[in-house]
Amino acid sequence: MDLMCGKFQQESSENLDEFFRAVGMPYLVRLMVCASKPCMEFTKVGDKWTSKTSTLLRTTELSFVEGEEYTEKMQSGVELKNKTEIQGDEMITKSKSPDGQEVSRSFKFSEKDMVMTLTHHSGVQAKRYFKRIEE
Repeated sequence: MDLMCGKFQQESSENLDEFFRAVGMPYLVRLMVCASKPCMEFTKVGDKWTSKTSTLLRTTELSFVEGEEYTEKMQSGVELKNKTEIQGDEMITKSKSPDGQEVSRSFKFSEKDMVMTLTHHSGVQAKRYFKRIEE
């Protein structure tokens, strides 16, 4: 659990444009998202997890309890139904949109970094590489 708590700054990514194209993200939005280098912070108080993602344009915060369904409202207004499970040093969030699209986000943590793997139900996959940062 301690490995999962902390702040992480994105350093690089692979295949993001292809992934966001698969989920139907408009071209100009994809350009902005792919150019951003978000900072992510994970905290836990009791059984409640919070993940905070910050970019130059906006900050989003999600709170959830492992294994319980919760809603995530995307910037487009679409509401995803999510469920997050923890397996060792990995946090896995499975999401389903109202139109039936399924996406998973896997966060694999180590003492120095975090790798976020995004997988669309069509098989398209992307990775974002983050470095753990000190406050």
